Amino acid sequence: MPSPVPPVVLFLLHRDGLSRERQTAAWREALAQDAVVADVQHVWAGEGPVPAGMDLGSLTAATAVLDLSDDTVALVAEAVAVPGPHVVRRLVDTLLEAPGRLVDARVLPVELTRTDGRPRGYGLADGADPTAEVLEESRHAWDAPTSEQDPIARATGACCALRAGDLAALGEAFLAPAPERGSRLRAAAEAGDVPLVVATTAAVSLPVRLGWDVAVDGLVTALPDRVVPWAPSTHPAELPATSLGALAGQLRLRPAEPAHDDVDPDAPFLSIVTRTQGRRLSCLEDVLTCLAGQSDRDFELLVVCHRTTPDELAAVEGVLASAPDWLRDAVRVLPVERPGRAAPLNDGFAAARGRYVVALDDDDTVLAHYVATFKAAAAEHEGRLLRAVAVRQDVVPRDDAGDVLPISVGDPYREWPLDFSLVDHLSDNYSPIMSVAFPRGAVHGLGLRFDETLQANEDWEYVVRCAAVLGVVSVREITSVYRWWLHTASSREAHTADEWDEARSRIQSAVTGSVLLLQPEETRRIVATLQRSRRDLASAHELAEATAAAQHATNVEMETVARAHDEAVAGRDLMVGRLADVEAELSATRAELDRRAHQLRRLELVQEVQQRIDDGTLERPEKPLTDMTLARLTRLAEAPVVLVRRSRLGRR
Repeated sequence: MPSPVPPVVLFLLHRDGLSRERQTAAWREALAQDAVVADVQHVWAGEGPVPAGMDLGSLTAATAVLDLSDDTVALVAEAVAVPGPHVVRRLVDTLLEAPGRLVDARVLPVELTRTDGRPRGYGLADGADPTAEVLEESRHAWDAPTSEQDPIARATGACCALRAGDLAALGEAFLAPAPERGSRLRAAAEAGDVPLVVATTAAVSLPVRLGWDVAVDGLVTALPDRVVPWAPSTHPAELPATSLGALAGQLRLRPAEPAHDDVDPDAPFLSIVTRTQGRRLSCLEDVLTCLAGQSDRDFELLVVCHRTTPDELAAVEGVLASAPDWLRDAVRVLPVERPGRAAPLNDGFAAARGRYVVALDDDDTVLAHYVATFKAAAAEHEGRLLRAVAVRQDVVPRDDAGDVLPISVGDPYREWPLDFSLVDHLSDNYSPIMSVAFPRGAVHGLGLRFDETLQANEDWEYVVRCAAVLGVVSVREITSVYRWWLHTASSREAHTADEWDEARSRIQSAVTGSVLLLQPEETRRIVATLQRSRRDLASAHELAEATAAAQHATNVEMETVARAHDEAVAGRDLMVGRLADVEAELSATRAELDRRAHQLRRLELVQEVQQRIDDGTLERPEKPLTDMTLARLTRLAEAPVVLVRRSRLGRR
């Protein structure tokens, strides 16, 4: 049994420019439906125990006026935040496990409250975007099993539980502007020695609007319900906005009788079909939280339980029972036992009552203007497929008491193009299923169904077949978040690569053999592409001609250069021959000069030695001087001076 919930004081932080009635409605519903928090006090200007007109600009001052004890549980939340199932109970339980902590809730629809364990500041809390290198590093960091990871909490301050005694240290940070609140709250918690944790199973949805850089770009406001003058029939042939209807009007084709239409005039605009196997209950809660925060409630939810066990079905129904009353009234549960990913989609689409149908799986999330964006587009282009923009967020699964929790490992980013192109979709899928709303006429008028023989890519195949007949209108608005499981827990893990390749091959083969109707904008796009290709081809042809002319001139110049080269080589060879002759002559001349120099030196040495002999400074050798070698003569010439006695005979 859960422990009793102590008295809880709820502080709602209002935003200027938004209706206070609409801001507080979700919290009224959340608190009224849960008996365990029946004693929660609503605290905002003019309501609850606070005197009318009291200025709650300081949470610390408010606690003094209310005379709260330090151990009173304080819940501080943005009034625009839509509380998820049991969010108060789970925040309080997490706080009671260690009363000295600050417990922050997860934020939907874009998961900005968890990181991959590396402290850095970006996202809703800090207002900056991660670089591509950081995202790639983040994805690789999660290759190991998640049980070995310990992500760091990243505060947003959208919905927190704490002791009233800690408000003195943290209260002013809560009053900071939303883009700065997370970083200021984290700094204040560190300074006040208040540990910050995220209650993983407690989530709130903020009505944020995302810009093209996928950064938060303001809030979605709830507009008054407007009456749309829908056409009396939903059959595509009778709706001029569709490709089929436009072709019928172009050819002046008129049906003999109006097409049969079983649409209920009181039916909601949108039917949301959610497939589930009852094994990701926290993810399903996230879907309900996002739907509870829709600015337009003109929808129904069909939860298709695919081959679930009785216990799994009961668990799904338990989650649905935790939704607000108005949302529970809009929910239908549809069990399906046939195998295959397409079976629950076919049964869900067939049972849908709305004028449009969309498939939203139990692990994805949507923004607050998801329904409103589709509805506005349908009012202008009734009968066509409606395609908004989805962003991708990488997550990894974490086990929590047998349930699968999606833990984000990076901020969301745009993976798919802003606009739909049928031609591009003939080769690959560029539209996540939750980003495309299908008109009722596709199912009930034309009988188009998902191919249940496909093991994968059933959504891509269905989008192409419907788009080829009805046409598509692109809405440049980010309205959904595709949670991309980096490992396990996804259809990519459930099917082999061969199954994916086989499905892709079958789809491409079927597409190439089909008759396609193109909307004018698609035709204009193709014509513009062809014209651009022709211009590029003409430019390439001109470039080729210029290149050929330049090549010819280059060839002529190369021939001239080649001739000059040959002549230079021949001249060089002639000069080499002449140089060899000259070198031979020079060599002979040097040899002759050397011989004569040798002779001259001998004569000089003979004279020098003879002179010394005549002077009496050198003994006369026995051998004639003319027969001696140059070396012998040199030694004699360099011999020491001696006095030689001469005989009389010698003088004669």
